[in-house]
Amino acid sequence: MKKSFIIAGVVILIVATIGIGVYRQASAVAPSVKVTKIKKETLSSDIIIPGTLKLGSKHVVYPSPEQGEVKSIPVQQGDKVKKGDVLVEYENEQLDLEKQQNQTAINNSYYRINHIDKQVERLEDTKKDLQKQVGEKEAEKQIEEQREQLDLEKRTANSELEQQLLQKDMLEKRTNELTVTSDVNGTVLQRNEPESFISGESSQPIVYVGDMSDFVVEGTLSEYDTIEVKEGQSVILTSDAYPEKKWQGEVASIGTLPKQQAEGLGNESQAVQYPVEVNVTSKKMNVKPGFQLTMEIETNAKKTNTLPITAIQQDGEDYFVFIIDNNVLKKKKVEVGLTTGDKMEVVEGVTKEDKVAEQLPDNAVDGMEVTIQ
Repeated sequence: MKKSFIIAGVVILIVATIGIGVYRQASAVAPSVKVTKIKKETLSSDIIIPGTLKLGSKHVVYPSPEQGEVKSIPVQQGDKVKKGDVLVEYENEQLDLEKQQNQTAINNSYYRINHIDKQVERLEDTKKDLQKQVGEKEAEKQIEEQREQLDLEKRTANSELEQQLLQKDMLEKRTNELTVTSDVNGTVLQRNEPESFISGESSQPIVYVGDMSDFVVEGTLSEYDTIEVKEGQSVILTSDAYPEKKWQGEVASIGTLPKQQAEGLGNESQAVQYPVEVNVTSKKMNVKPGFQLTMEIETNAKKTNTLPITAIQQDGEDYFVFIIDNNVLKKKKVEVGLTTGDKMEVVEGVTKEDKVAEQLPDNAVDGMEVTIQ
């Protein structure tokens, strides 16, 4: 009797186990996956370098002892100025003295030339009187030496006058330079008092005018990067101070010559760096000159077939995707190219009709049944 109970218990256990297995198999659901397809998009490789934000349009006036002492600074910090507005006026007593001496010399030259002309006129009157006494030929002979002397004196006086007038032009030019006008439209960002320039040794500017709507970013490129970077390429600018902000720019120029390395520091083996300047094309930029920015220069831009990175798997050096055919995963090897952001170029291996699985489960394998979201 006891043996019968044991056999019955074993049978019940086996039936229960089979039942649970059948229940689990019946209740299993194929994983759901998202589907994507190849798209034609523009991709580019990026060269990322640091840079410093600077003003593109500016006019800085430094102390200039050779021009004289600062007479006045008719602008204040924060003033809006236009091109041609007066920024600084100098006064130069030595220049004023030179101008007076020059003008005196010019007046004397004019007086001398006028005096010589009158002497020539009197000499002609003398010739007429002599003609009546000794005849025309003899009269000409007698005054010939005096005439030649007067001609020489007049040529000399005219030559000196010409030099004095040239000097006057130079003095007028120097006088005009005593008034410094703005080369740009902008705002007075800095103004220092004249008293700080008495010694003439200050390295601070007298006036600094800049256009706060015109920025450039300056950086350097390696010799290898100069091969890829070209004028006109798009640039994305970011700052650690404003991590959520992005600004647009454009490569304006690439230096032909490398930046000078410090001499005598044994740096001959250091990599050569070439200057690059980027124009900021974004209209509003709430940053200040001197900010350190990151420049992402877009190079090798091209329109090509792309897939989301999440749809492409990697196995060693090989890349593959899973194509969905009749709700079954099929592993397919692909050849990839550029990667930009969350997109990757697919050179070969997928057609535009293929349904490519994206965001696959960790246990995805070739031949697995799936459902499409």
